[in-house]
Amino acid sequence: LADATIVDGDASLADMCTQHVTVVDTVRPEVPTFGDVQALMSGDCQYEIPDLRDLVLASTTDNCEVDESYFVQSPSAASLYPQTSSEQRVDVSVEVKDVSGNIRMATITVVIPANELLAKAPDDVSVCRGASVLLSSEVENPNGDVSYVWSNGSTSKDITVSPNTTTTYEVTVTDANGCT
Repeated sequence: LADATIVDGDASLADMCTQHVTVVDTVRPEVPTFGDVQALMSGDCQYEIPDLRDLVLASTTDNCEVDESYFVQSPSAASLYPQTSSEQRVDVSVEVKDVSGNIRMATITVVIPANELLAKAPDDVSVCRGASVLLSSEVENPNGDVSYVWSNGSTSKDITVSPNTTTTYEVTVTDANGCT
């Protein structure tokens, strides 16, 4: 609510009156278009939706003022999604409001990368009794560092074995996000 003084053409005080004028802001905030946002590794071969609040509010403009106490995100931050063999694209709806109550909704795409972890075991080998052989596992497309656990309990990338009988060795490779 604003006061405005209106004076007729002769500008005499006798002809002056005060009117009350209500100004209503109907302009919604502007949320820019964002490129894809990467999901966050969460462990256990899962990714989580990031909290988009700071990103969105820092970039939102309004003719008056953005109400920074109001922000809605769906799916919410920290929602978990399993990492699969295919890239996933999750549309996250965000909602902002200005101090006059005008609301704007926008959609931001969050990308969950494909789990392309591939462990290659060595080919079968023959070794004479009492002789040793080096077994090595190769890993492609890990998310960060990897850990190894061989069926004999060893935790290194390569193991040297000297079996006395026909023995099968297996290796489990786990990346930084917990995918095996």
